[in-house]
Amino acid sequence: MKNDLLEADEWEYLKKHFRMNEASALQLTPTHPAAHLLDEEKCAGYLDQMTAFMASPSRKVTASLLAKRYAFLTVAPTLYAMTMYNKGLDASIGNYCLVLSEQSSDPWLSHMGMRTLAVSSPKDGFRNEWRDRVLAGLFADNIVPVWRNLSKLARIPRTILWENAAVRLFSLYEKRMEKEATGEIIERIRDDFSYLVKLAPPALFGEDSHPFAPFYGEEPAVHASNRPARIRKTCCYYYQVAKDEDYCDACPRANRR
Repeated sequence: MKNDLLEADEWEYLKKHFRMNEASALQLTPTHPAAHLLDEEKCAGYLDQMTAFMASPSRKVTASLLAKRYAFLTVAPTLYAMTMYNKGLDASIGNYCLVLSEQSSDPWLSHMGMRTLAVSSPKDGFRNEWRDRVLAGLFADNIVPVWRNLSKLARIPRTILWENAAVRLFSLYEKRMEKEATGEIIERIRDDFSYLVKLAPPALFGEDSHPFAPFYGEEPAVHASNRPARIRKTCCYYYQVAKDEDYCDACPRANRR
């Protein structure tokens, strides 16, 4: 495994599309170490703070929406860099800091700061082994501990939290990457995606069974708006905080009506 850096245009893409930032550039902005999400007292306080801010009916709803946002800020850029750039971000939870906002004009978890921008890259002929290390660092060492604490404090099933991450993963590979890639990268996209949703051993995700496989279907269904989409198995509870009490497009509640 080699140590490297992102190219300037690669970093600018992650900043623009996945709201990443260098932690050193956020010195005047209130930030919180992402590791606080593993501390029961600090995480509970944060959930209660944001429950009030969002006018959420419960910690459970807040935890689900937090997981959706956390997956966007961690899972999406890490997998994008892994597949599109062949570079592995340091996805350890200690490398992240949360940039929080209570301004109504901004998302309540608006950015993610990274303490180090150093990345790894695979040696020739050893990409599969390198990919396993990237995935284990992201999921087993970061996402799973956060999911477990949120599940405990908010009494929310981890299946909901995992499907929140799965939605990000499916959209990333099936929509964004497929549209942007050409040539040999397309083959890498399809290989990485198949591995992530079907073939990767559960241990890489820190679970006893594959967390994404139950949510993946070969052919997207048609949802209530008559556009192709993969209907969720679980509800993320977004409708409970939406101003118009509307459902997500792929919500199982909306598509049962």
